[in-house]
Amino acid sequence: MSRLKQYPFLRLLLPFMAGISVGMLWPPQIFTTPLCVVVLLFLIVLLFFLYFIEPFDSVLFGSVLFLFLLLAGIYHIGLRYSMLEERMNEGYGTYLGKVMGSPVKKERSYRVLLMVRAIDRYGKPVGNRQKVYATLAVDTVVATLAYGDLILCRGWLSPVDPPMNPEEFDYRKFLFRQGITGQIYLEKESWRKTGIQGGSKWFVFFHSFRTDLIEKLRAGRMGEREFQVLAALSLGYRDEMDPGLRQGYAGAGAMHFLAISGLHVGILYLFLHALLGFLVRIPGGRLIRTVLVMLALIFYAFLSGLSPSVCRAVTMFGFFAAGGALQRHVNTYNILAASAMFMLLVNPFLLVDVGFQLSYLAVAGIVYFQPRIFRWLLPPGNIVSWLWKLVSVSLAAQLVTFPLTLHYFHIFPVCFPVSNVLVLPLITLLLGLCLVFFVAGSVFPWLGGVTAWLAGKVAWCMNESVQWIGSLPGATVSGIYVGPFHVVLLYGMLATLILAGKGYGKTFRWAFLAVAMIFAADRFRLAAEWYRQHELTVYRIPGGSMIGITRGRTCVARIRPVTEDGWYDYHTRNHRIRMGIKDLIRWEKTTTREDFGIVQTPMAGYVQGKRTKIGILEENFPVTCRCDRKLSLDLLILTGNIRVASGILEHCFDPQMVVLDGSLGYYRTREWVNYLKKKNIPFHAVYVDGAFQCSL
Repeated sequence: MSRLKQYPFLRLLLPFMAGISVGMLWPPQIFTTPLCVVVLLFLIVLLFFLYFIEPFDSVLFGSVLFLFLLLAGIYHIGLRYSMLEERMNEGYGTYLGKVMGSPVKKERSYRVLLMVRAIDRYGKPVGNRQKVYATLAVDTVVATLAYGDLILCRGWLSPVDPPMNPEEFDYRKFLFRQGITGQIYLEKESWRKTGIQGGSKWFVFFHSFRTDLIEKLRAGRMGEREFQVLAALSLGYRDEMDPGLRQGYAGAGAMHFLAISGLHVGILYLFLHALLGFLVRIPGGRLIRTVLVMLALIFYAFLSGLSPSVCRAVTMFGFFAAGGALQRHVNTYNILAASAMFMLLVNPFLLVDVGFQLSYLAVAGIVYFQPRIFRWLLPPGNIVSWLWKLVSVSLAAQLVTFPLTLHYFHIFPVCFPVSNVLVLPLITLLLGLCLVFFVAGSVFPWLGGVTAWLAGKVAWCMNESVQWIGSLPGATVSGIYVGPFHVVLLYGMLATLILAGKGYGKTFRWAFLAVAMIFAADRFRLAAEWYRQHELTVYRIPGGSMIGITRGRTCVARIRPVTEDGWYDYHTRNHRIRMGIKDLIRWEKTTTREDFGIVQTPMAGYVQGKRTKIGILEENFPVTCRCDRKLSLDLLILTGNIRVASGILEHCFDPQMVVLDGSLGYYRTREWVNYLKKKNIPFHAVYVDGAFQCSL
């Protein structure tokens, strides 16, 4: 506890974070009642009273403060939940929408963020404002939309669909935590611009300025992939980034360089700090320099779109700069805790944001581990020492973030030290060139042209280097499953190892060994579970279907359409990783797999498990056929838009349950649902109810 007294903001942060975590697990309505407010006010009065009669660091005062912060965190997140849920509306109607960002071009549509409000029949706004994503049909007018434009639209406002497959990414919850609570699809004739600007003039200015800079960069003499990288590095614009380029950076462990974060803001901070260093010589110059630097960073945060990563970095550097300007001893951990506390007060949902978790852990890991790792070697020469310093920074950050990286992304880039050493100097050079291009290029066009050409060449070199590193054999280990319990154990091992190394006796060495043994035992249990598994999963895939039969760590899958490969990964990859599947084999229409109990004919398939008999019918099954006797099945799967036919169930099959595959579509599924209800046959409609799973 004496050590924790050195970090007062850390002592405040921990119970507040615990309260937010509890508030996310419990129904939020419980913690937004008047009784909770009364309890918080009572604790404030009690703290004020204890402050005068008890020492500030007494056990009683600390306990009451801990309880107050815990309840404050619960109330804070509960209030945010209730506010967003009150704004959730749905239904067909007329809405007035304010454009909150530039339209993003998709394959066959545009997507734009709107702040909408319902319009009554008299043309007056009613109800609460709601932030929604609108999907607009391709139209030449869409590209002219800009931040602040007001549009009048008519359509169905609906909630975002929940995850329909096991372990699938919960996109609805992700958007909800960003304040986006609905979606609406608009045809060409169902919306129009009003010609009125409804946004703040400052935000309109920053969005317009950012768009102009992006277009100026696009007009530079460089390739498309180089433009995408430079736009992401300098302005945080990643809407047009090629998925293959993203994958290449992720495989090399350099994906974090493409998002404006503490590194980019730190480079800008150091550059401005050095540029304005002459101000220190005048009275009050240190404070003036800090104010100017912070104003520049805030301007850059607005210019880059106020992304959470930029806001985190600017807040963090703001606390550091304030401490330096006041000539106070700056405790790094205390500053980190203070900035995190401030960010959570603004938005408590940041606690479960992946970027928030990784960025603060990475900075804390660099501060603690980097000096210790650097002392492992004392290389001669400035260049070698500088390279080793870069490697030690990368190792320190990776050491404290790799459990979360494995949990969220199931990937570990083995060559991350090499990519970081190569990319970091190029990133610094590119940011400097972009700054010269945006500032000096506006005054001297010839200088802007030369700078753009040079930046394009440097970006090309960086892209090629990253792609080469990512393509090396064994450069990336993917498909790793690390559950929440394993993450806790890994961090427990790291914590006990640190405490054991700091001389706290044999207790923590034994604790480290115990946690490591628990981790190993649970991994062995999980591996045994994977090798014993034998089950069927009918996934819900938009525009297609996937029927997977898993045996051990191999999955045989019937995938439609057969002409495309990998498009189903978004919906099924996490589940396959959770099941430890190493091999995914396509099960074609005429393929028989006796080792999996699969018999396939051109018209139907049959699967024989230990306890389950399954039939699979496709659209070319003769719906008018008659059989000598009905085949008893535990499960009958209908796929491929097969038409409703009474003969199938009356003359050929006698199933205990019918599964309607997602490839049937909405209308065909509705026809089958009505028929099965009349026949009183249990069914599961994948299109509506989500994926179906059963043990074989």
